[in-house]
Amino acid sequence: MIIAVDFDGTISRESAFPAVDLLPYPVNVLRLARKNGHKLILWTCRYDEPLLAAISACSKAGLFFNAVNENEPFHLKDWIKKHGKGNFSLKAYADLYIDDKACLPGQEINWEAIDLALNGPLTVEEEKELTDWYADYVLKVGVKKISSLLRGFSSQLYVPPLRLRAFKEFARSLPPLR
Repeated sequence: MIIAVDFDGTISRESAFPAVDLLPYPVNVLRLARKNGHKLILWTCRYDEPLLAAISACSKAGLFFNAVNENEPFHLKDWIKKHGKGNFSLKAYADLYIDDKACLPGQEINWEAIDLALNGPLTVEEEKELTDWYADYVLKVGVKKISSLLRGFSSQLYVPPLRLRAFKEFARSLPPLR
């Protein structure tokens, strides 16, 4: 599946613009989706330095895109084969567009639904393994530290099982615990 994803208000806090403040849960859902074979397009209004800052921040977080503000290369090759060179739109083709502006006023993007659709449901065994892992992780790291790490995943120490999958990926990217 080809996924076009907006940046500000979608995977970074909109209030941070022109700086970047990545939201860990959306970033990790997309990292898992790419790991599962989905193609990602960063589809944003950012340009010049703010765009470079966004791409750099995503790269540092382990989130890489197949294309930025253009069609995914393999799709473009197929399109040209079928329709001829020069017969394509400026709009990037995607199977799924994720954008905060696609929500009704007052609503937010449902990242749990996106995670479920892209990365599949958790089995009972996975849920138990993740819950056990999280309990051990909280004991190792401590409640104060875990509270700051959870920013963007959950507003409480309780993390819904589906979000735990992305949180575990995020925790793996952190320096080793001491």
